[in-house]
Amino acid sequence: MPIQQMLVGIGAGEKFAEATGGTVTTVGDYKVHAFTSSGTFTVTQLGDTNEFETLIVAGGAGPGTQWTQGGGGGGGIVNHQTGQALTAAAYTITVGGGGAGAPPGTGWGSYTADGTPGSDSSIKLASNNSIILEADISDIANLPGMSLPNPQANNKYSWNVYMHSTGGNSAKVVNGVTTQYKGMGGWHQTAYAGGGAGAGDDGDPVNSTSDSTQSYTPQWANGGGCSAGGGGGDGYATTMVTGSTTYYGGGGGAGTGGAGCNGGGSYAHNNFVAPGGLGGGGNGSCVGPGSSASSGVAAQNGTANTGGAGGGGSQYRASGNGGSGIVYIKYKYQ
Repeated sequence: MPIQQMLVGIGAGEKFAEATGGTVTTVGDYKVHAFTSSGTFTVTQLGDTNEFETLIVAGGAGPGTQWTQGGGGGGGIVNHQTGQALTAAAYTITVGGGGAGAPPGTGWGSYTADGTPGSDSSIKLASNNSIILEADISDIANLPGMSLPNPQANNKYSWNVYMHSTGGNSAKVVNGVTTQYKGMGGWHQTAYAGGGAGAGDDGDPVNSTSDSTQSYTPQWANGGGCSAGGGGGDGYATTMVTGSTTYYGGGGGAGTGGAGCNGGGSYAHNNFVAPGGLGGGGNGSCVGPGSSASSGVAAQNGTANTGGAGGGGSQYRASGNGGSGIVYIKYKYQ
């Protein structure tokens, strides 16, 4: 049989992308490159289908602190693109750091401290440093009527409809569409504070069983007659990385405490902290019996490489630091 006839119907196989950089895992027919710190991603070969999936998470915020307690920080903004075209080139990967939490307050009217937002994560073309995609903290919007420079760190101590001790905000960008999430408000006279937003959900309002205007009771609350901080909102949920659902950019829980809240009985401060949201959000602090620096519970930091926010501080307790971000790049390899 002539060789030409033997080759009829036999075509070239599909060509797949190839790349280097980061820590590589496989999920089915796909490779996932994870960058937990800044580095270089190099596409050495493009596939027949030029589609890369990217998940970019900025650093979470370290929230500010009121003299009594502060709202939780906002989670790192998440940018998820499912069909990003790239070229056969080197890309600079930047992983944003978490923001520093504020020191504790020291007395009524004498101390409030600003927190620090997280920093951006990005993918840039190495040859000219042009931005391909980024998770940009500046895309996190203020609440209506507010114009604070760092709405992610939190909207503390501002007179408006959201009251004082408001948790920080967050956002997500999915295939170019931005969705904003807000931290919830508190009220300074009774030391309420709201939870920070995650990149997938608003923060929780405060809980109080003694004030009918703030009667929301989160599922985790176990009662008591004083104010309790709101929990952090959950982060962005995705199955991209492992095939199972994981969360990124969880909000921080708010600080818990206030005048007259000295613990005891069924209302023990050490067991009553506002939880951080799924996706690395840190729990809020808690003023312990006797309201001193040696009692209660410290705020937690956001978890590294999740974009989780720090928990809110309180009197005698500093706010937690935000967790660093992460960058994932996924493509079909077989």
